[in-house]
Amino acid sequence: MPTILQLRRGTTAENAAYTGASGEITVDTTLNKVLLHDGSTAGGAGTVGNLQGNIQLGKTAAGEIDTSTGNLTIDSAGGTVTIDDNLTVSGNLTVSGTTTTVDSTTISIQNAFVFEGATDDAHETTLTTVDPTGDRTISLPNATGTIVLQDTTDTLTNKTLTSAVLNTAVSGSAILDEDNMASDSATQLATQQSIKAYVDAQITAEDLDLTTDSGTIAIDLDSETLTIAGGTGIDSSASGNTATLAIDSTVTTLTGSQTLTNKTLTSPVLTTPQINDSSADHQYVIAVSELTADRTVTLPLLTGNDQVTMDAHTSTLTNKTIDLASNTVTGSLSEFNTALQSESFVGLAATQTLTNKTLTSPTITGTGAIAGTFTGNITGNVTGNTSGSSGSCTGNAATATLAADATTLATARTIAGKSFDGSANITIAATDLSDTDQALAQASNVQFANLTLSGNLTVNGTTTTVATTNTTISDNLLELNSGAGSNANDSGILIERGSTGDNAIIAWDESADKFVVGTTTATNDATGNLTIATGTLVANVEGAVTGNASTATALANARTIAGQSFDGTGNITIASTDLSNTSAIALLTASQTLTNKTIVAGNNTISGITSSHFASAVTLVINDSSGSAVKTIVGSAS
Repeated sequence: MPTILQLRRGTTAENAAYTGASGEITVDTTLNKVLLHDGSTAGGAGTVGNLQGNIQLGKTAAGEIDTSTGNLTIDSAGGTVTIDDNLTVSGNLTVSGTTTTVDSTTISIQNAFVFEGATDDAHETTLTTVDPTGDRTISLPNATGTIVLQDTTDTLTNKTLTSAVLNTAVSGSAILDEDNMASDSATQLATQQSIKAYVDAQITAEDLDLTTDSGTIAIDLDSETLTIAGGTGIDSSASGNTATLAIDSTVTTLTGSQTLTNKTLTSPVLTTPQINDSSADHQYVIAVSELTADRTVTLPLLTGNDQVTMDAHTSTLTNKTIDLASNTVTGSLSEFNTALQSESFVGLAATQTLTNKTLTSPTITGTGAIAGTFTGNITGNVTGNTSGSSGSCTGNAATATLAADATTLATARTIAGKSFDGSANITIAATDLSDTDQALAQASNVQFANLTLSGNLTVNGTTTTVATTNTTISDNLLELNSGAGSNANDSGILIERGSTGDNAIIAWDESADKFVVGTTTATNDATGNLTIATGTLVANVEGAVTGNASTATALANARTIAGQSFDGTGNITIASTDLSNTSAIALLTASQTLTNKTIVAGNNTISGITSSHFASAVTLVINDSSGSAVKTIVGSAS
């Protein structure tokens, strides 16, 4: 039998009048409450709980409280329930309040914390740990923020990674994958691949440019090797980081004493050179006086052996030309005349007769007679008569009354406001004219209110613009592309339509050798084969037309269809007798033999058929829609 503990009980009034011993429990049967007494307070010091169910103490085990429902609710009526000793919960502990406060230094959790979240649903957050092999401590920082997890994607701000090891691919704005390093950032890192690609690109792009006397080369620094090779008289060598070029014994040095054989000296500078004679016992020493500037002595191209003439050496010059503009030849007139092989010189002060001479612009002074034809200016007074009774003078006098007979006019005249005496040309501007008020130069823009040309108008520019409302041309023919020897351009009349649509055009298609009427996006400066969309031409056309009309009222030539004339102006009727092969078709009223024909009974009526209608051993099978035979007629000859 279980042990039953029966407590002192009574109504609320009875409990209020009762002072129980310290720690004594009584039951208020009016309010169904358990009261705890302290030995001095009437009615008890506090309420332990209510009696909404049966409570049994020590029923299952010593110190155990059992209830009839298995649930035990401790209602403190808004107060605080305090357990001043250890509390062990063998089942689950459910806290329905909003706050659970644990004032303990250490909380031991065997497995995990489960957080429901703001919404009571099937999704929870579990805080758990891996089974440790030793004591572990995880310290939370003294700050507000979000915990960063191992497998989540997070942005770290103001973090310092000490001895960080990054084993997988890195990403984010701080890591740039730019092969050309275009960002040029001082705060962002570059990937290994970007660094390698950039360095490779720089090395590939860089080369060593080397210019020599006979050529230029470029050495690709990442794939080629520069070779420094010696040449004639030059040896090359390399040691460590130094390449050395040295001359050998076959090279002439600046200060060395050496004998040159078969050498050509181009523009050499020689100081007091010596030339040995044939026996090498005497020398020609060539000394040069002090010069005030560079001088060039050019030796002539010889066709044979020759010798040099010295200024103090007597020599006979043969085939020489002396330029008197820069040289002086002295001698008497007789000496010069002796030197001449024929003819003789005329002396300036000598009295001599000139024969067959032409004097160009001579100045003749003094007196005397001029025989023959004289052309030139005569300074001074001319007296006497020309040959003949009247004679004539050709030329200009210093002054004359007629402009056509003088170099200047005795009295200057004014032409369009410009003074003119004939001594020089004058320029007359359009504004100098008495009846013009604008420039008339070739490059000037000339404007006229009304202009009538009695002659021809030739425009040599590239564009002629006529900005009139109407243009009237009285010519019978309007020639386009005038003067072309051959033509590869389409030609015609272009009508600009603005925003209404593409321009309209009546053109000669040079490539198709045809006239075209239609629309185009071309403008007046277009050339070549224009793209023209065929347009609609409304007109009466006479003559041969190539192509098909969209509609027609009649055929030009009537045709015969099954013996009936047809020109398209009306319908015709064709009878079976009009056909040329009636034997090959089935007629409605004709008696004909059909061979290998299938008659669909659903669309046709077959009646009056007996075995006598079969002229030979033929069997007629009538099938239903499923193909099964429903009727078989056997011919009489079967």
